[in-house]
Amino acid sequence: MDKKKLQETIIAVLEYLQDKGAGNKTIQGVLLELNNTINPDIASQYIDTTEEDYRRIAIESITSYHDTNKTFHDIAIQQAKEIQKIKQERDLIDVDLLQEKFSDIQEHMISEIKRANREISRLTQKVKALEEESNLDPLTKVFNRRALNTYLENICKIGKLHHEL
Repeated sequence: MDKKKLQETIIAVLEYLQDKGAGNKTIQGVLLELNNTINPDIASQYIDTTEEDYRRIAIESITSYHDTNKTFHDIAIQQAKEIQKIKQERDLIDVDLLQEKFSDIQEHMISEIKRANREISRLTQKVKALEEESNLDPLTKVFNRRALNTYLENICKIGKLHHEL
């Protein structure tokens, strides 16, 4: 039997055992029996590693394949459950709840608009008060009479100034 045919046969046996749900111990036993039946002369031509290393790598590969297969199976089951759940939820859309949520959003937006309008009004009043107290007339942008009068009264109260006007 040539190397390729031997590999195909071993792989077919391992896949068969996996499909039948054989445990790692059973698979390990089969590998040991296969190893014992191979002619040592033929095996030495094709296998560069030692017998123990080959057996260890084969067992690790089978274990890894089994774990990966189980993980994919678990993911497929979970995905099927989620798809079924989504299909059921799609059929049961609660229109009243949907309207209620949109109403809540609309009420929240209206309250935010009212709050923003109150803040704008408050700031407008503050600007108006600052314009009245400032030295500039808001319309002409020149010193206003009231501010000028207040300024001159303060200077007159001081009396003697150290600077020239």
